[in-house]
Amino acid sequence: MGEMVFFSHFTEKDTQSVGLVFEPDSFICYLFAGLDGESPIGLKHLDSSTAQTSEILKSTEPVFGIIFTKEYTLLPPAVFSESEMDSYLQFATPVADSSQVAFERLFRSETVLLYRDDAQAQSIAAQIHPGLQLRHAAGVLIETLHEIQAEVGHDSIYLHQAGEFYTTIVYRNKQLLLVSSNIYKYIDDVRYYVLYCRKILGLNTNTPLHLLGEAAASATCRQAFENVISEVIAGLPPNKSIVYPPEIDNLTMAVHIIPLSAARCV
Repeated sequence: MGEMVFFSHFTEKDTQSVGLVFEPDSFICYLFAGLDGESPIGLKHLDSSTAQTSEILKSTEPVFGIIFTKEYTLLPPAVFSESEMDSYLQFATPVADSSQVAFERLFRSETVLLYRDDAQAQSIAAQIHPGLQLRHAAGVLIETLHEIQAEVGHDSIYLHQAGEFYTTIVYRNKQLLLVSSNIYKYIDDVRYYVLYCRKILGLNTNTPLHLLGEAAASATCRQAFENVISEVIAGLPPNKSIVYPPEIDNLTMAVHIIPLSAARCV
């Protein structure tokens, strides 16, 4: 098992609830000092085989579970039909098995997220806490940024990185224009795509770029954009929507934006 990482002065004894973020062969356990997931205190990487033996999972109450699969798409509610959701996803992504298709309604952004479910993560979650509903990371990210944009109110580009997987989200004022996820090995390809989106969508060259996830802490990613975008920010725009204890600085929030904001979207 990985080493426990704590925020500020907290210790494991402060834990009352956890949030689970599932990866292919492991999951990250986020610790919270309250039952509502509003007071994050630390995190720990766990191997999937330790789900039944981890004392911290036995002694606490999960508040959310997050999965991420690269096969997903968004639809407006007016055209969405549950009976057709497998055909929607098969048209937009390489999903072949209709039994793997799931969906959730994103009420803040008024869209429907369709995605390939993660059977292994569902199985592990059921062992840890029967009935724990898993949410897709893309939905949490979109809903969180939509809440922030409702307050910020200016054009914004967000770039979230998880390994080689990059998600670009573009807003014009308070309107969601684009959500796109792609795998890139080279940062030059990421830069080209972001600039292409800015041009095609007609955004001003002074539209700020906010780096989230691993990109927020990546000097390479920041340097790649600083010469071509006037304002590159490692973190979220100033807002009142996301409020955490002072121990959680802006960079920490930017890197862990999905799990630290997940409880607000459940």
